Formats: sequence, structure tokens, C-alpha cells
Amino acid sequence: MKRQITGSFVQASKHAEDAVMRKFAVVQWVSGEDAGMYSEVKTEAIRKYDDTKMDDDGYPQTDYSAAVEWQKGKKPKHGWLVYMASIKFVSKLPNLINEVKTALKSQCSSTSSFSSDLESGLSLPQSIAQPSPQPSPQPSHMALPPPKALSTEQVEISPGSNVFVDRLAWAVAQNANSASCFVRTLLTAVFPIDVLLVSNLRGTSRDSGPQRQALDKKKVDAIYRATLQKWPHVVPSSIGAAISAKLTEIRGKKKTEKHPETLMLFDD
Repeated sequence: MKRQITGSFVQASKHAEDAVMRKFAVVQWVSGEDAGMYSEVKTEAIRKYDDTKMDDDGYPQTDYSAAVEWQKGKKPKHGWLVYMASIKFVSKLPNLINEVKTALKSQCSSTSSFSSDLESGLSLPQSIAQPSPQPSPQPSHMALPPPKALSTEQVEISPGSNVFVDRLAWAVAQNANSASCFVRTLLTAVFPIDVLLVSNLRGTSRDSGPQRQALDKKKVDAIYRATLQKWPHVVPSSIGAAISAKLTEIRGKKKTEKHPETLMLFDD
């Protein structure tokens, strides 16, 4: 019994220590002049930051929004402005981008072939269901080809897709330890929140219930391709399921929000 209690105490202490050490975050602004953009901030800038809402790998367990200090330029006399932001990732170190930059600059082998599920076109947008190239001898979990830079702040998520995301969003996605997390991160980076709130993966045409528009097919295809290039053995239908689950989560979060979308607060 004593050993069990000691073990539990050590585990709890380790979790608390890890939480304290996670001092850096990547956020996507919901309001303010940087709405839609990504920033690296310290977790101390996040009002009432709750590390229990983040998993062990630093990703939110569910959609996590909070008021965040907008620390841009010189600090105003009355304190920093505060805007709502979505917390995308937390880390012990502030060099997430530097780590990903190195990977993007490295020479990558050719993209591996799509899986047999992809070739069958199961639950995959029709434009993607096409003959695959020759299989690559590389391991199934491999790095993506270096995304083409649109500017110093954006990268193309899949070669030739012409769909770009903020490089911070790309860094967070690349750091994901599962295809589902990768998809969810890209979805909110590719589409603005106001579009996600009124959309479904394919749209709806039911006579009753809310009408949902279909997400832009070109962008959805790019997300599928980017996911399958990084996670070639993932069943395509699971990508659609991850997208739909995230859309449902976003709408559910919107209904229960008690704070206004746009805040313009100052430090206490």
C-alpha cells in the first residue's frame, strides 16, 4: 500500500512539474487586428490558463479558447489589450518553429504511395482517388516534402495544392503524434472559424434542420493529401471523420460560450 501511494505521489508530482514547465504556447487569435493569425506567447499571458485542458503532448483535449494578452509593441500605460484566442499547443521550450524549420529544409525522399484504401477511393474526394505512384521503400511514417513558401509566414500544405497556412500552424501540425490531431490542426488553419461554424464536410440538403454549406473542395482535398502524405496508412474515411468531429466540437463550443467573441480588455 505504501509503495502504491508513493508511486501515485511521484506521478502526480511529475505531472505538476511538467505543467509548470510548459511556459510557451502557440495561439490563433479569434479577435483583434490579428484575428485568424498565429502567435507564440508565454502561457502566463493566457488569462486563467488551465494546463489540465492540454494533453501530455501539448495539444488541447477539446477546443480551448481563452482571453490572451496581446503583447505587441510597447506595453500601454494601462496594460496590455486582451483578445480571445484559441490555444493550439503548449511546450516547455519556445523553439517549436526552429525545430520544424530544420525538418522542412532537409532533403526529403519522394512521397510514398497512397495506401490501398486510398486507391479504392473509400470516403475520399473523387479528385484524389487516382492511380498511385510506385511504392517508396521509405518507412510509412515519413516527413512531408518541404512545403513551398508563399512568404516568410506561410507554407503550402501539399505540393501543388496552392493551399497555404501560417507557418506556426504548420509547425504545430507537423509536431502532431496522430493523424487525427494533424487533421484537426490543419482544418482550423485552412478555414476561418466563421466558415467552419456554418459548414459540413459535404454540406447538407435536408428539408429540416440547419442547412450547412460544403467546405471548399480544393482545400479539403489538400488536407486529405497532406494527411496521407504524412500518414500513408491512415484510412481515408477516418480523415473525414476527424473533420466532421472537429466541426461538431466547434459548433458545440460556440453554443456554450459565455464570453463575447471580441474582447478589448486591459490588465487589472
